[in-house]
Order: sequence, then structure tokens, then C-alpha cells
Amino acid sequence: MKKLLFSMILLLQLGVSKAQIVDDVYISTNFNSSCVIQVPDSCPPYLHSPGECFIVCRNSVVTYTAENVNAISYEWEVSGAESYDTLSDGKTIQVNWGNSEGGRVKVGITTSNGKYATDERCIQVIEQPKISVMSTPGYTVSTGTKVINLCFGETVSFTDISQSYDIPIESYTWIVEGEESDDNNEVVNNKNYSMTPLNPGKYTVTHKIENACGCESEEVYIVHVSELIDLELSCYGTACGGRQVSYTLENISCSEYFWNVENGEIVSPQGLPTVTVVWDSPVTGYGVLSLDMSQCETECNNMISRKIPVISESAVIQGKSEVCIGESLRYELPL
Repeated sequence: MKKLLFSMILLLQLGVSKAQIVDDVYISTNFNSSCVIQVPDSCPPYLHSPGECFIVCRNSVVTYTAENVNAISYEWEVSGAESYDTLSDGKTIQVNWGNSEGGRVKVGITTSNGKYATDERCIQVIEQPKISVMSTPGYTVSTGTKVINLCFGETVSFTDISQSYDIPIESYTWIVEGEESDDNNEVVNNKNYSMTPLNPGKYTVTHKIENACGCESEEVYIVHVSELIDLELSCYGTACGGRQVSYTLENISCSEYFWNVENGEIVSPQGLPTVTVVWDSPVTGYGVLSLDMSQCETECNNMISRKIPVISESAVIQGKSEVCIGESLRYELPL
């Protein structure tokens, strides 16, 4: 008999506990931060245990849900927020905390068995990290977007100089997406970042930082990479070392023309679309003719070049010196 009585008491106790869970309510949130911040004096002690205020980031929108399986009606109260909206089911709200310093969220529910329960949460607002980046080359701002123009083959470097307040920055992320090609697409978890696009086109570079409480800030850069410009020259072909060769630019218009040469010497005046070069006898077998495009009608103002094959004056043709009639042989002239 005692055993039976004990079992009945235990079952009754379990039933009461389950009923209390069903008839109770608690508020959940879609932003769960693992950091613990000292609860401010403005947060009434009956709303929290030490360090258990809900944390939100300044200017964030956070969702709150009343958790109870038997609830049939919900009454929400929000203070300190910029605005909030109740979703269609009534059990969930979206709160825009804006530039608030903090506040509270309270819900009251009525269950299907006529019980009424409430839960109330203190809200602590923390600052987002302040994102800031220096880029080389620098960016311009067009309709609110930061734009960087690159010449093909040029490198852009980003240096993070972001700041945080009381909460340290814990992560730095760079996300690169190419519009025409995915050759440069990548995600890099470094504080600073550099890229040399492999193809012309448009690239979107998104930089994100996150502090120890999960608050994020981000910036987006649009990188335009110009098409590769070729140096189109008249009389292009293999040159002989020690001989003068004149080249005329055919595809670019410039107000002035500034030429440069490697493994040779310019013997004509600068500033003209035609340049005359006396080539040396380079060991590599090539000379390089370059044009400074800073005064040209192009998107890029860098230097473009073309390699010129140059045959040394002392070059020796390689191949057999004695041949048979009708025989076909291959001869080579090393550059």
C-alpha cells in the first residue's frame, strides 16, 4: 500500500511539473550572443539573472518568439525600440532597435486551458564595430557605392583600419565575386587583402568584421578591371641587332607619346607616334618597346609593352651544312 501511495504521489508531482511547463512561457530570440556584459543599472533586477540581459547590436532588427505550445493569444509590449511589427501568427515580433540605448520586451499569453503567463526580458544594446578600410589605388564614391578602377594586371590592396569600442573585433572576412568570371572568386579570413584580377570585368568585394558579441559591420567595393590594351605597331616583326627600326603606333591616340626601350636605344625625338630604335644583341633574344599611356585617351594610364624578337649580329644558324638533292631539313636561328 505504501508503495502504491508513493507511486501516485510521484505521478502527481510529474503531472504538476509538466502542466507548469505547458502553462509557462519564455521569449526566444534569433540573435544569441555568447558574450556576457555587465547588466546596466537601468535594467531592473527582477528582469534578469546577473549577465542575462538579451544583447542586441545597435541599428539591428531582431526577432522574438513566445514559446508555448498551448498559447491561443499573445500580447506584446516593447519599450526603448525604434519600432516593431507583429507577424501574422502573433507569437513572433520583429523589433528594430535603431539607435536605442536599451529597453525591454514583454509578452503575455493565454493558453487553451485558460491559464495566463508572462515573460519579460531586459535588452542591452551594444555598439557595432566601426568598419574602415584604406585601398591602393584609392576609391571614388558613385551613387553611394565605393568604386575602384584597375588596369588589367594591376593589384588592388585593402588595409583594414576598423575600430571597436569595448568589444574587440574577432573576425575579418573578404568575399570576392566576379561578374564575368569566377577565376578570382574566393573567401579570405584575413585582416588585410590584396588581389590581382585574372580577367577584365567587374568584381564585387565585400568586407565584413565581427566583434566578440556577434555584431557585424560590412562595406562593399566595386572593382572595375579594364580590358587589356595591346600595343599595335606598324612594321612589327623580328629585328636585327645593330639595325635601326621605326615603329608607328596604330591603335591609341595620345596628346604626347613617351617611349621607353629595353635592350636598345631610342634615336628619334620623344613625343611623336613614331619611334626609331637601334636594337642591341640581347642575351635573352628579345627587346622590349613600351609606351607610357599617362597622356593617352584610354581608361588606364600605366605602361604597356611589346616584346620584339631580336637576332644577334653574331647569331649562328644551326643545321647541317651538307645536304642531299631533294632532302628536306630544319634549320634554327636561336634568338
